[in-house]
Amino acid sequence: MSNQAKKTNPVTENTLKTINNLKVNTPPLFTEIIRAANKYQQQLTALSQAGSVLSDTIGRLTVHNAGEFGDGLRKLADTIRELELKREEVAKTMLNDFITPCKQAIENDQKEVLTFEKNFKKDRDNMRQEILKLEAKTRKAGKKTTPEVLKQQITELNDKIKESDQLNSNKLKDVVLMERKKLATFLSQFNQFIDKDVELSNDTNAKFTNGLQCWRDLINAQSQLPSEVESLISKQERTLVQIQPQGGDADNYRISYAPGKVPNSGSGGYDTYESYDSYDNYDNYDNNAGGDYSQDYSAGAEMQARALYDYNSSEATDLNLRAGDIISVIQQDDGSGWTKGRDSYGNEGIFPSTYIEYC
Repeated sequence: MSNQAKKTNPVTENTLKTINNLKVNTPPLFTEIIRAANKYQQQLTALSQAGSVLSDTIGRLTVHNAGEFGDGLRKLADTIRELELKREEVAKTMLNDFITPCKQAIENDQKEVLTFEKNFKKDRDNMRQEILKLEAKTRKAGKKTTPEVLKQQITELNDKIKESDQLNSNKLKDVVLMERKKLATFLSQFNQFIDKDVELSNDTNAKFTNGLQCWRDLINAQSQLPSEVESLISKQERTLVQIQPQGGDADNYRISYAPGKVPNSGSGGYDTYESYDSYDNYDNYDNNAGGDYSQDYSAGAEMQARALYDYNSSEATDLNLRAGDIISVIQQDDGSGWTKGRDSYGNEGIFPSTYIEYC
């Protein structure tokens, strides 16, 4: 055998090295990547589920908090819910577009590499046998044939060696491209996950940036009363303050009231009184009006309220509500957060004060 045939071919060495990398080293590494990606995907899914629970819990605050703070809390809950739905999409992309294809690729790539190695070794061995035969014929021709025949044998041998070199070069090119294709496919699959993750990040920044000013305004307005509450507090209403003897007669008493308003029969509106005593001028407005206001404005009159939300309770002392029900208020909220009322069926009980509005 010639020195060239015996000499280790660097092209062949690189081909075998690349085959070995694809067959032996790469699969375990990709298996580790898939295992890590699985854990990451599971954590994403768990985070998305936890975020949805957080959103629902924040949303429950809006049941008892109306107005601007209710709107702000609702916006926060909706923002978190939308982002967690997007995070769920990211987790699904990681599973469907990266983890699953990578698992399938490991087995397929292994088969492809083993087939390539088998064909490469077969072609290389066949080429080596042909070179050995030509070397033998060349040596024989050098001893027994003419110079022309020897020259022809040497030419055939050189051509076969060149063919062998070309075969090795082609095989090295094919296996290196195979390796590059595998890595490029890996990056392409991972990029689909990255694209979704970047989309989530951009959406998160946009939605939270959009809501930040709204929530900052609410934080800064914490010491301000809502307009409806301010109006309710500043509104003057008739208030019973004491019972006083009338004209020094211990058996004759009159009811005195704080400054407030009484119905005006002429205009259909209200007249105001500024002191306890001035209310006496309106003591007989019922008779002068020609109508009966005693039921609506007497101290014992019941106010009407409308239920804003459903309220279902298993407590015997509670009154269940349905949104839209008209409730007669028997006892107003004394600061405890509960009001006592009667529904249209005659059922009586207490319920959260924030669940009604007065008619």
